[in-house]
Amino acid sequence: MNKITGHVQALTCWRSSSDPAPIVYSLGIDPNGTSQFFTYWNTTVRFWSSGEWNGNIFAGVPEMTSHYFYNFEFVSNANASYFDYSLQDPTVISRFVLDVSGQVRQLIWVPSTDEWMIIWAEPHQLCDVYAVCGAFGVCDEKSGPFCSCPAGFRPSSMEDWELGDHSHGCRRNHPLQCDSGKDGNAFLLVPGISLPGNPSPPVEASSAQDCRLACLRSCDCNAYSYGRRCALWYGDLLNLQRRVDDTAGMDDLHLRLSAMDVSSKDRNRTAVFVSTASVASILVLCAIVSVFVKMFRRRQSSIRFMQSAAEGGSLVAFKYSELRSATKNFSEKLGGGGFGSVYRGNLPGGGPAVAVKRLEGLLCVGEKQFRNEVRTIGRIQHVNLVRLRGFSSHGSERLLVYDYMPNGSPDRALFGGAAALPTLSWSARFQIALGAARGLLYLHEGCRDCIICWRRDSPARDRRRRRWW
Repeated sequence: MNKITGHVQALTCWRSSSDPAPIVYSLGIDPNGTSQFFTYWNTTVRFWSSGEWNGNIFAGVPEMTSHYFYNFEFVSNANASYFDYSLQDPTVISRFVLDVSGQVRQLIWVPSTDEWMIIWAEPHQLCDVYAVCGAFGVCDEKSGPFCSCPAGFRPSSMEDWELGDHSHGCRRNHPLQCDSGKDGNAFLLVPGISLPGNPSPPVEASSAQDCRLACLRSCDCNAYSYGRRCALWYGDLLNLQRRVDDTAGMDDLHLRLSAMDVSSKDRNRTAVFVSTASVASILVLCAIVSVFVKMFRRRQSSIRFMQSAAEGGSLVAFKYSELRSATKNFSEKLGGGGFGSVYRGNLPGGGPAVAVKRLEGLLCVGEKQFRNEVRTIGRIQHVNLVRLRGFSSHGSERLLVYDYMPNGSPDRALFGGAAALPTLSWSARFQIALGAARGLLYLHEGCRDCIICWRRDSPARDRRRRRWW
């Protein structure tokens, strides 16, 4: 930022992976003079902050302390404020980008795999990027591509959509009919979708039918939801997300479409009338049976998982509510990285302090893969490796419980950034290096399962891999 002219030089993301034309996302320094950076949508909506510069890193990016081949610098003087970084090893290739999705990413090139590896990304959840899928677009972290259109809609620009530019969002297959003198519109229940933000002020309605009629009175009303209250949405719907958590007690979204795009079956389903008591009884009975079947399957799956985990290393299967309470609702953050964030907690009943890793973002794994990982990690027992105590799997939440290291990561003493820690002697540094080497050797050769394996290719590629490690 030029403090004399007030001009802020910002990063803007490409329109698509092949089109460098600028789009609505930008990253720039705070024009009010603080040392933090903000990501904006359409230059007005702020949806991510780097946090203040503390002399070593930005407070909102703790991952910066985990990678020592960078030199970071933030400069603020009478003329300008700016941030830059350099690489200690000139053979390492790195890049810092505002991705086409609106996510800020730091990447390095891995010669052994010929791929870019994400060091960190903010926001962690891609669906937390404001309007990442455009108007009426639905974001789903676990799908590929992550943006889709709900039933009755199609991409506004199919060409841009296929190139990865979802900013134009989705549009109805057929326009609404508001001036035809008859009810040419209908509502489609969209299950599993979170309610969009910023609804209109609550509307007085005694039933779902009254709420539906209130939306029909205005052609600008695009959706309604009736649960604890009647909520209406006018204009474009932004930030729609696929729900993956337990949806019990959550309201449903009814999306307004042309009657041509809603089948008679769907129209009848969105209406709130039940024709006969027998139909209602059957539906209730089916729901009860379905709940019991799901509970039985979940219980059997959980039992098998806990048995396997116990065989692998006497791990504890924690309830999600227990870990949420132990971490005070994940309030004390210790750090984080591309795989998620780590929080301090205390086990109930005066138990020891633990570090709870909350897997998240693009690298969050599925249930089956998570169980396999826990079984493998649970078998690792080595004095130079932090011990896994247990785990939790609840809906989309994947949690790992480790021993808490009260002195933090050794990088704080080895590389600075924590004035309270004493300077380590060369003897202590040597012992730390030996311990790290012993831990790596165990992962290579000593543990029951192969954690890190070499695959020898050509001599040149093998040399590159050795140099990288």
